[in-house]
Amino acid sequence: GNIATNTTDIATNKTNIATNATAINTVATNTNSYLGGGANVANGTAPTFTVQGTSANSVGDAFAAVDTNLSTINTSLTSITDSVNNGTIGPVKRSTSDTNSLVLTASNGTAASPGNSQKLTNLTAGTLSSTST
Repeated sequence: GNIATNTTDIATNKTNIATNATAINTVATNTNSYLGGGANVANGTAPTFTVQGTSANSVGDAFAAVDTNLSTINTSLTSITDSVNNGTIGPVKRSTSDTNSLVLTASNGTAASPGNSQKLTNLTAGTLSSTST
């Protein structure tokens, strides 16, 4: 065989392997940086993301946890909004006996049992007349 040619081929392959290893390490380092969460692709270490106190070991799992929490928040906000609009929470509640009436309640009161009487303050002067409603 041709030892000189084989030696050149081995040297070329060694250079190519070193170049490929550098490229792979660069990709792994960049991927670790992009993923975050302590990921180390070269060592097989998955990232760890904490969402609402719970660990997720993939970007997909982390997004799923965020989505679940956002859905819970959205449901809660919808419930609160509905209760405010229906007059069932807050200091002003819709009367249970006359839905066209509002009741100013104490902090622990309900429309049916408003608690201690309340006082309105900081009101603009208005006109009280026979046509007032």
